[in-house]
Amino acid sequence: MKKVVFILIVLIALPFFALATSHPGGGLGELSPGDPIGRTGGIDSTSLSSVFINLVNWFAWFVALAAVVMGLYSGFLFITARDEEAQLKKAKSVFVYTIVGIIVAVLAFSIVLIARSFAGL
Repeated sequence: MKKVVFILIVLIALPFFALATSHPGGGLGELSPGDPIGRTGGIDSTSLSSVFINLVNWFAWFVALAAVVMGLYSGFLFITARDEEAQLKKAKSVFVYTIVGIIVAVLAFSIVLIARSFAGL
C-alpha cells in the first residue's frame, strides 16, 4: 500500500516539476505587456505538434472526467451492495479501473507538460 501511495504522489507531482521551468526572457517581472502568456515558443495552431498536444489534452480531460464519474458509480455500488458478493465484486472491479483511469489521466498531463518543457513548445 505504501508503494501505491508513493507512486500516486510522484505522478501527481510530475506536472509541477514540468511547470517549474522559467520563461525564456527571464522571470515574470521581465514580461512586457505585449508578450503572450503561457507560450514559450512560436507554435501556431496549425502545426502538427500543436494538434497532437491538443488531442492528448482532450483525451486526458475525458479520462479524468470519466474516472471521477466511475468513482462515484463505484461508491454507489459499494453503498447499495448489502453483502451481495456479486455486486461487491463488481464495485471493487469498477474502483480498480477508476484508479487506473486516474493514473492514465495524470500520466497524460505529465507527459504533455514534460514534452513541452523539453521541446520548448
